[in-house]
Amino acid sequence: MCQTGELSDQIATTTFQVCEIIKSSPETCNTRVLMLSAKGQKSDLEQGQRAGADAYLVKPFSPLELIDKVERLLAK
Repeated sequence: MCQTGELSDQIATTTFQVCEIIKSSPETCNTRVLMLSAKGQKSDLEQGQRAGADAYLVKPFSPLELIDKVERLLAK
């Protein structure tokens, strides 16, 4: 998903847009993104995936769930 070019001065209004900007810049495209959201509908999870999120965790979640997700992302 990494593209060529520079990180632009884009303005993001949603977390999905922030993720898209991170994943579309050569400087940040390899950054792992874990989205934390209160929105847990299937369409929300799919939108996060389309935006490039590496993982999606729905609130409320336990500290152990968060640690597990972060450890899995760092192991990749």
